[in-house]
Amino acid sequence: MKIAIIRFLLRIYYSFMHIIGGKSVGARAIVLSEDLEKILLVYHTYCPNWHLPGGGVKKGEHPFEAVVREVYEETGVKCLGSPEFFGVYYQKYTGVDDYPFVYVIQNWVQEKDNYSPEIKEIRWFSIFELPDDMDPGSLQRIHEYCLGGAPTREWDPDKARKNEIS
Repeated sequence: MKIAIIRFLLRIYYSFMHIIGGKSVGARAIVLSEDLEKILLVYHTYCPNWHLPGGGVKKGEHPFEAVVREVYEETGVKCLGSPEFFGVYYQKYTGVDDYPFVYVIQNWVQEKDNYSPEIKEIRWFSIFELPDDMDPGSLQRIHEYCLGGAPTREWDPDKARKNEIS
């Protein structure tokens, strides 16, 4: 029931934002294990696929503050020190211009085992053995940062190319 309400409210929010030409700003994190060989991913209750942890930037909040807050809320991982800014991207999400900021967190501590009710599961994955059901934008960021892939400006470059063609 709670998940259905969250989905419904998100639909209303994005419909409203689309009508008024609104924009959204998000913050996501590449959280790496101590040995730099694993990455922390989350699976939300309200959307498919594994994602980098993170979420929306609140009014008056800097993306830097948002990523620290969101990672803690979603995973129980507390950032120690400053996350490293990696990049800002663009995507059209349900008709709204969305700008996700991405940070890298290497210095952290697992402060709590429980996490947000909006998260179905959190799990560490080897950067060389990522799940098949990955969010394309999250997968692209991992390739760019961890594996030296060519950087892009769009969150999901394949989706952006499809939109240019149509």
